[in-house]
Amino acid sequence: VARKIADLETIGLDLEAEGLMTSSGMSAISTLLLGVLKPGDKVLSQGNLYGGTTELLRSIMAPIGMEPLFTDLRDLNSVEDMLKAHPDIRLLYCETPANPTLACVDIGALTELAHRYSAWCAIDNSFPTPLLQQPFAHGVDFIIHSTTKYLNGHGNSTAGVILARD
Repeated sequence: VARKIADLETIGLDLEAEGLMTSSGMSAISTLLLGVLKPGDKVLSQGNLYGGTTELLRSIMAPIGMEPLFTDLRDLNSVEDMLKAHPDIRLLYCETPANPTLACVDIGALTELAHRYSAWCAIDNSFPTPLLQQPFAHGVDFIIHSTTKYLNGHGNSTAGVILARD
């Protein structure tokens, strides 16, 4: 299943990705965060994330030393100011469209900014699916899905997936 989702996320692109299935979308997010961050690192994200993700960042990641920072990711000047002010930001994490507000951000511009300041860029692509949006085409490092949502379609199973280009 992870291979098929990776293939969907890269169809028509000149790159390959690998995937790892998890027990839920939230486990995909937490596994990604715990896999790429260490105590003292920061993650920059948006205030209008899925509530479970916000709670994970504030109540689980922060107490173990991985500080979340929030800004309006639609304001690229604010994003760059945060990246400049906090060189220990290791991951820029976004949802676009965000759940449930459907607010959208510029994936390519955010990825470029993250990479300019030596951070990874990760995106939750659960809502649009690879049918409508392929974040790897914009340079994103990691994609996660709560496959429970649109990829599953029936809502009769719970799973998540983490995808990476490298």
